Amino acid sequence: MSRVPVTCKIRLLDSVDATVALAKAIEATGVAAVAVHARHIPERPRDPPHYDYVRAISAALSIPVIANGGSLEIANYADLDRIRAQCGAASIMVARAAQWNPSIFRREGKLPLDTVVRDYLAYVWPANPSAPFALPRASDTTADDPHGRVVDVGRACNMTTRTRTASLSSCRS
Repeated sequence: MSRVPVTCKIRLLDSVDATVALAKAIEATGVAAVAVHARHIPERPRDPPHYDYVRAISAALSIPVIANGGSLEIANYADLDRIRAQCGAASIMVARAAQWNPSIFRREGKLPLDTVVRDYLAYVWPANPSAPFALPRASDTTADDPHGRVVDVGRACNMTTRTRTASLSSCRS
């Protein structure tokens, strides 16, 4: 019988020692990796992540540790590398930052959000022209933060507001 790798994601307990003990107990079950959301249960994304906890867990375990919880600090690929190194983690799990602009994973640098939307629409539109599109929305970040700007889909596809609902054909090129 083949084994299916299973991972586990945890939040931080009240102390580093208690969190490391939990991670070790989870490792003993045979999981392939442990993801650590670097915040305590009541903390929200605006609260800074506790990378010292993740570093302690990474040092204590023999399986990969996946750091999570720093989306507000991630603007580009270099930030992913910095956080991974800071935590001693094997990898990073990203949610919000990737939703704001998935090109953060590009080593060559992040693309403008309008370009990401245009490229996305050009990719999915030919496959299913009647499909609804889930596009990025504004975040809670400040107006200065490039993560949170609202995208004008019409501009991204070189269309006017009047033709936006009629056709996305200009997104195909």
